[in-house]
Amino acid sequence: MSNFQEKVPLNTNAAIAPVNIKKFVISDREGNAVDLTGSLTQFYFYESVLSNYVSATVEIVDSGYIYTNGKLKASPGGILGNSQGNLYPGIGGGNRVDFDIEDNNYNNRVDIDGRGKSLNNLKMYNGMYVSRIRDVSTSSLKNYYAIDLVSREAFTNELVRVSKRYDGKISDSVKKIVKDVLRVEESLIEVEETALTYNFIGNDSKPFGVCTKLASKGVPLPVSNIPTINRRAGFVFFQTRLGMHFVSLANRFFGEEDKKSRSKRKVNVVNTSEGRKYTFRVKNFVSTSAKSIDLNQGDNLILTYTVDTSLDTQKDLALGSYNNRTIFFDFYSMDYKVRDFDIIADILDRNEVYKETFTAAVLEGKTIPQLRALPDRTLTYSPSRLMSHILDIGTLPSGVTSEAELESWRNDPLNPTNDAPKNMVQSIMQYNNLFREKLNIVISGDFSMVAGNIIHCIFEAVGGGGSSVGNEPEEDKNLTGNYMIANVCHRVTPTETYTSMDLVPVARLV
Repeated sequence: MSNFQEKVPLNTNAAIAPVNIKKFVISDREGNAVDLTGSLTQFYFYESVLSNYVSATVEIVDSGYIYTNGKLKASPGGILGNSQGNLYPGIGGGNRVDFDIEDNNYNNRVDIDGRGKSLNNLKMYNGMYVSRIRDVSTSSLKNYYAIDLVSREAFTNELVRVSKRYDGKISDSVKKIVKDVLRVEESLIEVEETALTYNFIGNDSKPFGVCTKLASKGVPLPVSNIPTINRRAGFVFFQTRLGMHFVSLANRFFGEEDKKSRSKRKVNVVNTSEGRKYTFRVKNFVSTSAKSIDLNQGDNLILTYTVDTSLDTQKDLALGSYNNRTIFFDFYSMDYKVRDFDIIADILDRNEVYKETFTAAVLEGKTIPQLRALPDRTLTYSPSRLMSHILDIGTLPSGVTSEAELESWRNDPLNPTNDAPKNMVQSIMQYNNLFREKLNIVISGDFSMVAGNIIHCIFEAVGGGGSSVGNEPEEDKNLTGNYMIANVCHRVTPTETYTSMDLVPVARLV
């Protein structure tokens, strides 16, 4: 990277200026398209790894004149109502909204699946739908209101139920539910393969609820010869504008070298159905006072950032986040198993490559990134939470008939339907630690930022001086590193565009 010797203008490689709203229309029940482009004052688009569906909010100023099918015409009372105040018969809940907004960031041209599609266009391939119309305010000349939008799957989830029995790997069951029950196109489904199996009956539950529960039981396959059983349990089930995702919190972060770039930067490779791949380059972001930036490699500037470290030791002790013990009762053999969890030992075990180095650092009392937010060892040496769980051995053995189930159970009578000792404790700890330390950054509008992907951030250390006082800035070793995009919001107005992201350190999850 080249040295950063002078202040770089904020619009060097990403414009805050207006974006190109190529299309923003709402269709009524008869298929007539109303163009909202000229009425839009603010548009917010949200994605989150903790949300089962994508959402958005558009704020409208309605002057009573609308474009319908390309023609301008007067609409007494505006789009929502006539002069008597009744709702306009064509617009309401469930109407489809289609938009295509192109940002002005010329460094985020990300090719999707090798088919020439670019992430610099913010759009939903299957559109979004009106969920709520709120905050209606009427004046003598204009109406003001907000329209909340959700993806089609959010509505479908309320109308269908999971009722069948599912056997085999959790990942296979999730894919069947998303495809057959939620009716999502196979090309828009990304399901990471799981290591363990689980047989269950849907019991007429909603698809989102079933898939979210299955996520807590998922254990990823080993990557780079690093074992996952007992160590890396915990998946997330969420939606982005690229589709539905069921991925692990750990294996998401094993990138591949970018063969096309001389910089050898990592790329995220998202494996989808039918062997398709979405490749996302691990983009680089630097604070405005950082000492180095490489514009040729597409580095972006961080306009503002805040670090939110939530430390509530008493609450963490009650949750058993540092040390806990779980007893698993086996009523088939009238026995029990004990699973102890120590967060420091767990971190060391999950980092096989650095285990020797980390162990030495702990013995020497040194601070390492993975352990910097933990309390004093005197508070973590003993279990602060005791849990119990009943092993479901002998329930729902594999087989399509009662005879096949009985034969399957006879062949392996000790095989549990859900191997809870290998996933329950680790997934609970994974979720507890997910937002213990959170970083929010604001950048110029960059629509290539998608929830669940990885970026690299560089920050200057507090008190490091910097070029403004004649000193060479020092890099903050604690903050600098790879982060997962947990939440992302793209904000579009007629005059400016920003992208705000909540980030969680990858070091917490691997």
